[in-house]
Amino acid sequence: MKKLLSFYLLFVGILFCNAQTNLTLLRDKVFDSWSISNTALGILNSSGDKYYVYNEDFYKYRERDMNQDVVFCIDKNRGNVSEITLVHNEDYHFSKWYEDQNNLYALFSIYRWKEKTFKLVLNTIGKDLSTATWNPKEAISVKAERTDDFFSFSAVSPDQTKMAVGVVLTNKKGSIKGSSIMLFGDNGEMLWKNALDVEFSNPNFKLMKMIVSNNGEVYLALASYGDQTKHSRENETFHLYKITENNIISADESIGFGFLSNAEMMFNKKGNVVIGGYYCKDLNDYESGTYMAIFDTQNDQINNLNNQEFPNEYALDKKNAIGVPKSTNFIVIPDQLFEFQDGTIVLLGEQYQKTESSYVTSSGFVNTIYTYYYKNILSSFADEDGKLNDWKMIKKLQIEGPGGSLRFKERQFYGASFTSFLHNNQVYLLYQNHVDNFKGKANVPCKSKETSKHCTVLTTISDSKDVSTSMVIDPATKSRMVAPLFMDEDGVILLLLAGKKNGQLSNLKL
Repeated sequence: MKKLLSFYLLFVGILFCNAQTNLTLLRDKVFDSWSISNTALGILNSSGDKYYVYNEDFYKYRERDMNQDVVFCIDKNRGNVSEITLVHNEDYHFSKWYEDQNNLYALFSIYRWKEKTFKLVLNTIGKDLSTATWNPKEAISVKAERTDDFFSFSAVSPDQTKMAVGVVLTNKKGSIKGSSIMLFGDNGEMLWKNALDVEFSNPNFKLMKMIVSNNGEVYLALASYGDQTKHSRENETFHLYKITENNIISADESIGFGFLSNAEMMFNKKGNVVIGGYYCKDLNDYESGTYMAIFDTQNDQINNLNNQEFPNEYALDKKNAIGVPKSTNFIVIPDQLFEFQDGTIVLLGEQYQKTESSYVTSSGFVNTIYTYYYKNILSSFADEDGKLNDWKMIKKLQIEGPGGSLRFKERQFYGASFTSFLHNNQVYLLYQNHVDNFKGKANVPCKSKETSKHCTVLTTISDSKDVSTSMVIDPATKSRMVAPLFMDEDGVILLLLAGKKNGQLSNLKL
């Protein structure tokens, strides 16, 4: 018995020693807890020698109703972290950005309630500046009685040099009454603008995803359908639009296996578009499987639209914390598509659920509190033609709350969800876990309030579909991962919370 105990203690000790991975501080005091929800809203891997991180409303500004944003400029060799500040009216909100050789171009949105007007503007940020000027150029302005009357979306090309922006207006019945797709490039100039005149017969639609290629071709995925009941939608159809300056081509596929919930897209090595996501067989139920297809960009057609139901193990629940929903009561959200060197495709997704409860205060006010659950990571594999063929589930459970309604970045601050990278033909996933899961226990939830119990783990997925997990930051370091930002040969640049308040920018050597 003593030998077994000694062996167990030695094993745990080895785990903890391995977890004391080389953490190198790049910059101290980069955020305080009040600004965490606005940290790292934009992450850009430049073609040059720097990484860029956009932080909204980062420093408290002396003038009321004004925000002071900050761009962190991180040398890729980890030698220096500088910053660029930008002051603007707080009604403008950062959306996305791209670059050319000399400048960053940040897209902001604003909705003016009095004028019932939605606007998108583009502001130039010089890479060699320490203070940028707020001088936005209007990209588009539309009249809309409510924020529910339009959809706004954007995408940046894989090489970060072009940005596509789209706005779709809807009528009271929810059908499209107007739209505009724009492409921006060098010097922040609009390269072209085109209207998306959809001609499908179904009266209802849902926008799903947009991506743009390095040469400026825009691809927009949406689903259309007829009448809807509590359980089903008529004539469920998937549409993929290829949009260029003078042309719009559509490819349509009828869906017979269920009802599409969402979509993720990427370009593969052949230049084709991979589409993957999740579906349900009953609108009154949760997702029950994965679908995938390839859009051939040369022949403008959808190939191999296929689906795969979740295996039986998906519904098998271990005993978890009291009140945690069952696996079958989680929605599933796609996160990333990756392609290995041999053409194998993997779609990563995550089980997510939000619960709410209300109570009446002594003053008679009704307060609502929310609890967020981020459960298992789903990995769906397909061959280079998009044919689904394998599936794995990576076990975890992160709980944030109960508390107020939080933005996603705030939830990440409390240890929710995961971040993934493709590097050296392996997929790397970093996320929070409960340290007891590395001390002989299993399925222990990682709760936001138990800060001293949080450890950071790394899961790798190889091209042969092997999955392994190890601890890389344990609580003994007094550091808690907030968000991984970039990954390269020198490690992972990430945001850490050191102690209770001090935000740090550090490098994790794996």
